[in-house]
Amino acid sequence: MENPYASPKASESPARRPREYVVPIDGVSGRVSVTSASGLFSAGALLLDGQPPEKVGRQGYRLPLRDGTTAMAQLRTSWTRPAPSVIVNGRTYEVGSKIGWGYLVLMFLPFALVPVGGLIGGLFGGIGVTVNRMVAFSARPWWLRVPVMVGVTLVAIASYLLVAGLLFGHKGSP
Repeated sequence: MENPYASPKASESPARRPREYVVPIDGVSGRVSVTSASGLFSAGALLLDGQPPEKVGRQGYRLPLRDGTTAMAQLRTSWTRPAPSVIVNGRTYEVGSKIGWGYLVLMFLPFALVPVGGLIGGLFGGIGVTVNRMVAFSARPWWLRVPVMVGVTLVAIASYLLVAGLLFGHKGSP
């Protein structure tokens, strides 16, 4: 029996838990849904009645149809949507609403380090963009997401300046 007074684990907080989006696909026997990515290196998942469907190959899934046949489904991730799109027999089903242009600007702002910092700037810029994407699609309110995204960009810039200074800094006059 579960303790109803037990505090939830940090990994179970609503802000970190992947969201589930129902995808209305005609003819599929069962409820098709897609989950959002829950971390830096995780992709969303396709679910049929809450369970992963039969996987075919590396990126395909077999979905049973009401008429007894099956349909092939694939997932396609996007930087502008919170969860992957579902492609069933060539038809694309978009999941979730697109992110606003302001969030896109803030999300990709750390990439400004690439022309200035080359490979090292690109490394810290890429990390910043990835973290900003997680923040942009989190369940937190906008007034919290925006300053966090600006903070992530500032941390990426400071990290670049620190590492570049350590690697290429001036070692004094001869």
